[in-house]
Amino acid sequence: MAFWLAALLMLSAFSALGEAVPPRFTARRFSTTAFFGTINTLSVYEDLSRPENNARIRQTWEEVKAILARVEQAVSVTQPESDIARFNELKYMESMDIRPETAELVSLAIRLHQQTGGYYDPTVYPLVDLWGFSPRFIRSTMPVMPYDRQMAEGVLPPPDPRYIAAFRQLVSMEGVGLTGNAESGFRLTKRTPGVWVDGVCYQAGLDLGGMAKGYATDLVMRLLREKGFQFGHFSSGTSSMGLLKTASASARESQDSRFHLEIRKPRETALPDGAYATIAIQDEALSSSGDYDHNYQLDGDIYSHLINPFTGYPVNTPSGGVQQGIATVTLTSGSAAEDDAYTTALCLMGPYRALDFYNTHLRDRDIALVLFRGDRDAFEVVSNIPPDRLILLDPAYRLASRLGEDGGLRYTGDFFK
Repeated sequence: MAFWLAALLMLSAFSALGEAVPPRFTARRFSTTAFFGTINTLSVYEDLSRPENNARIRQTWEEVKAILARVEQAVSVTQPESDIARFNELKYMESMDIRPETAELVSLAIRLHQQTGGYYDPTVYPLVDLWGFSPRFIRSTMPVMPYDRQMAEGVLPPPDPRYIAAFRQLVSMEGVGLTGNAESGFRLTKRTPGVWVDGVCYQAGLDLGGMAKGYATDLVMRLLREKGFQFGHFSSGTSSMGLLKTASASARESQDSRFHLEIRKPRETALPDGAYATIAIQDEALSSSGDYDHNYQLDGDIYSHLINPFTGYPVNTPSGGVQQGIATVTLTSGSAAEDDAYTTALCLMGPYRALDFYNTHLRDRDIALVLFRGDRDAFEVVSNIPPDRLILLDPAYRLASRLGEDGGLRYTGDFFK
């Protein structure tokens, strides 16, 4: 999930049954937009009548900002001094020293790349830039690179197929060589040869922004637990969230310690409300990916920032006929970083492969997956979350799954039969 992805999840005021909530706890909330190009928010509940709690919370916020700064300095593609920005400037077989945070993220990316059969692949970054979805396009659409196109009637034309074919050769996690250890230090080596188009050599690139917010969220949640906080949450862009328990006023009234999150619609419907469901959750991380927001339309079809590493084209690109596929995936578990990668990979896999991968590798996680077809005004929701925890709000979004006798998730809809 790329770091510029707009908010998908929103805190809701709904309540239900849950654990007891301390009566004297109130919230302290801090926000900053200084990291990852998005809003990062910490909210903790404590007894604020005790001065030592106020001091502890303020100190924690300073430590949270330090975590965010370290992660951004490691993996930002827009800060020239970051490890990843410097790696992207390397030529074939050049190497460099990197921070421990970068090494940990690269190691995790390699593992998840292998586990997902290559569907999670942050080396698609040159293709992301080619299609016009890298961070530089947020600031300007003026042509900079030889492959950039002028906007035509407010729409970016598709890339020259020659560049797509060439940049696919740069997609290779095997070309990201990580060596070293904590004692000797870590190094990255670029092992993917550059490619030539019209006399210009283009180098492989890497963007870990799809996991960086989740990774930072995991570090923040570890800090909160180490400091003894039991009530609160942290969000980085709110598409990556870490949740403890809530002690809001409505939670105290209902004695429900769960957060109730609204999951935003990936497509608008006749119902004006922006959420298709609510989910009740506590003491877990939650991440979402999808083809909404950071996209544009060509001839009525949606082209998104999620790029298929095997084709070089955006997710759900139609190959003839109606556009269809996965609009969004939400996962919960103990790791926002892992789920950032898994949700991206699941979106790219398509319905059948995604469901098979989920049943094989991710059954211990809650999932809500939305299917769409361009010729339908309805959407199918595939989920293992019990109906008392996942409540569908919009009749255009209908449940299309059940749990089998073996506990596996089964598709029961008619979009893909």
